[in-house]
Amino acid sequence: MDLKHKSLKDVAASSEAHSALAGCDVITKRTPERRLPAHGHNRSSYREAEAIRFDKEEAAHRTFHPARPGVSQLVPHLLRSGVFSAGHASGDISRTFRVHRHDSTDAVVEDQRVRYDGPQLRQFHKRVLLGLLLLAAGKDGGVTLVFNAQTFLRSIGRDDSTANVGALRRALVDLRRATFTISTYAGDSGEVFGLISEATWVRRTLTVTMSRRLAFALQSLGRTYIPMRQRNLLADGVQTALADLIWSTSVTRMQVTDLAAMWGREHVQLGREITVALGKLKAAGVLKSFNRRRNAFDFERDLTGFQSTNKTSPAER
Repeated sequence: MDLKHKSLKDVAASSEAHSALAGCDVITKRTPERRLPAHGHNRSSYREAEAIRFDKEEAAHRTFHPARPGVSQLVPHLLRSGVFSAGHASGDISRTFRVHRHDSTDAVVEDQRVRYDGPQLRQFHKRVLLGLLLLAAGKDGGVTLVFNAQTFLRSIGRDDSTANVGALRRALVDLRRATFTISTYAGDSGEVFGLISEATWVRRTLTVTMSRRLAFALQSLGRTYIPMRQRNLLADGVQTALADLIWSTSVTRMQVTDLAAMWGREHVQLGREITVALGKLKAAGVLKSFNRRRNAFDFERDLTGFQSTNKTSPAER
């Protein structure tokens, strides 16, 4: 029979037959989802696919998050606590630090702690670490970095003097020994990690292997992005500590006594240093403006050339 002489009923029946033969539902014309049998080879294939998916997700958590050029990153818990000294402390320590809130530096996150064991870390250690994380961005968590001391020191705002090369080598030794334990949710969850796995040097060529667990911590605990161009204009000490705290919080006012408690400093002397530091932060492009008050200061961030994309976990806020 010619198609044009077919009745509507015949065409519908033919369409339904075609759908059925194609494995489609005759009402919806949709192909049903194929379910793997719960036995035999197909079950093994499903498990293999799930294992591959899990490995890919794990690999993503063991990679240093790629950032924009010139932007480094660090776990915010280490920036909103006294782990990196803003003074001249030295020696080995084993101490627990409180983590201050993302939205208020006069309060701490009740269920979070940073336990640190190792040599006292100062602001220069943090400068070196941020430089390493800048090189590691977008790479595997256990990446081995090979670099020249001169190039590296200039990338973190320091010249390549013999003294600075020696300080860099000593900082790598200390970073290798550092161990952090960050507890969250009243100890029900935690991360234990180091910063670098090993370091060697031959003359001014250095080889540093990053800690895979640090990459995982940056993914699971959150990260604060640090614009290195502005930071490199600041002196190690109160200037860098204050800038990092400003970048890792959302506050617009800070109390000197709160910072003294966080950094373990005497508040009168710290207040004098903060007054000087605020002017330096404005000149470096960290702050657009500030208003120094008695025991406090208000400020407005300068976001020119730096769009804040800092990632924090809900528990931090």
